[in-house]
Amino acid sequence: MAAHKVDSTKSPQFKSLVARWKKDHRHIQDDLDKLFEAIGKDLHAASAWRVQAGPNVEVYKYKQNSSDIRRGARYGWRVVALFDKRTATLCPILIWPKTEWGDADNDLYSSAIEEVLGVLGYCTNGGCDGSMKTTEPPQRSVDGLHVKLVCDKCTCSIWRDQPNEG
Repeated sequence: MAAHKVDSTKSPQFKSLVARWKKDHRHIQDDLDKLFEAIGKDLHAASAWRVQAGPNVEVYKYKQNSSDIRRGARYGWRVVALFDKRTATLCPILIWPKTEWGDADNDLYSSAIEEVLGVLGYCTNGGCDGSMKTTEPPQRSVDGLHVKLVCDKCTCSIWRDQPNEG
């Protein structure tokens, strides 16, 4: 299978969860490095299973041993990641130790997926596979910190933080 990129910087929620779990699991980054290396070689590594599929993205759930728990992958980390087909990039969006959470709830899954879809430029309107584009001419919010994006298919609109220019 072809190599894939793993980008763990796209999801603020993932970064927040890593920081949360790092307090009690000091080897989390080593464990993630091993997982991401395996996924880079094979998208279906680490007992992966597909949670959700779509025309542009798929969501996978992975198991990974925890160096701190030391009871095997069954009791280790669960990592949920969104795979962007157009760029062959996997973006981790959730992480938790199985010993502390049985599973993430549906609302957490949904918000994490929606957050990264927006970051990647996909429409977040359920079921739409369009792309979010800046309006022409660009519309800025009154405070000047946000820009309006419109879906090229369903025409829904959202306001997003304005990207840093320069």
